[in-house]
Amino acid sequence: MTTPYRLFATAPKGVEPLLQEELDALGCRDTRQRKGGVGFSGTLEDAYRACLWSRTASRVLLVLAEGVPADDADTLYGAVTALPWERQLGLGKTLAVDFVGTTRGITHTRFGAQRVKDAIVDRLRERSGGRPSVDLRNPDLRINVHLSHDQAQVAIDLSGEALHRRGYRRSPVLAPLKENLAAALLLKAGWPAVAGAGGALLDPMCGSGTFVIEAAWIAADRAPACNARSGVFRAGSATSRRCGREFSSRRGIAPRRACRACRRCAAATATGVRYGRRRRTRRRPGSAAGCVSRSVIWAGSRPPAAAGC
Repeated sequence: MTTPYRLFATAPKGVEPLLQEELDALGCRDTRQRKGGVGFSGTLEDAYRACLWSRTASRVLLVLAEGVPADDADTLYGAVTALPWERQLGLGKTLAVDFVGTTRGITHTRFGAQRVKDAIVDRLRERSGGRPSVDLRNPDLRINVHLSHDQAQVAIDLSGEALHRRGYRRSPVLAPLKENLAAALLLKAGWPAVAGAGGALLDPMCGSGTFVIEAAWIAADRAPACNARSGVFRAGSATSRRCGREFSSRRGIAPRRACRACRRCAAATATGVRYGRRRRTRRRPGSAAGCVSRSVIWAGSRPPAAAGC
């Protein structure tokens, strides 16, 4: 039996109970609420499934080490250098470090991230003779370090970009409501049951359409991360193939079409919100969104036939 990994899914404050319910439903084991997220154990497939299907998680982390001594920058550097980074990052690849927290010896997160990066680069240079480059926007490996009480947790960020970035927005909007928080409010309000019964969602202050789009995706049982530029969906990677199989098993469509079909569904939903501000379309059988306008979305339980899902 494969040894389970230690994993941690982060979430907005107060969303931890909903995230734990999601992870339990996805088959993750040993779930336990902690401040800022939910710890659990499982295989890589469990982690990828959480990245793909969790609507409330912000990130999914694979924990490499906990309780790493971090009294000061030099101590942290030595502890991080001792980790086997050559197993995680090959030559010619890129990395980025997200660093959270401070201590007496590390009072600036950017300085902490720099020392962690130096430790990884020096370890790889010593072992392989080469060094990785830094890519803050789209790295091959994103490392997450959380510092608290002179100890650090070092983890790999499996989600790549934050999971609330669903991938259907072409540009950011002013004062946005994060998509995973909107989904959490809908789950707390019992929207899945209402949608399954053919009920309606009224959003009189629609704005950029976050609530209605998330509601449509929940009603259609559409994977929230399938359209995202996340670490799960790097083209040609093993993670991408696993997620294609996972998506197809849930929706019953061919793996090679999974993400493409989901993108069409997302585009159709977003277009409905945009043009629904001026026009209301009548509900048709076989439509998940049915009637989408600035103020109301009528949601059924089946996905839109025109979108190909």
